[in-house]
Amino acid sequence: MASNLSLPDIVATSGCLSLVPESLARKAVAQYPIQIFDPPMIVPDICWVMIWHERSEIDAIVKWAMDAVIRSAPALLSPEHAHGIS
Repeated sequence: MASNLSLPDIVATSGCLSLVPESLARKAVAQYPIQIFDPPMIVPDICWVMIWHERSEIDAIVKWAMDAVIRSAPALLSPEHAHGIS
């Protein structure tokens, strides 16, 4: 699985550019010799979703994990991105 977390290192050690969430860019600029620029286009907000197979709904451990993510999500997101999560 690809991860945005590897992108600051790739950008710092190559001639590449990357479009990442601002929160990641702000943390990365403190650790890497990189610069932050506004993108030259409008970038839509990220829509976070949870997807699972219906057979998982009966698994108590999976249900517990999904509930834990739902309960934790508002604290992990900045206030302007936490809309729609309750």
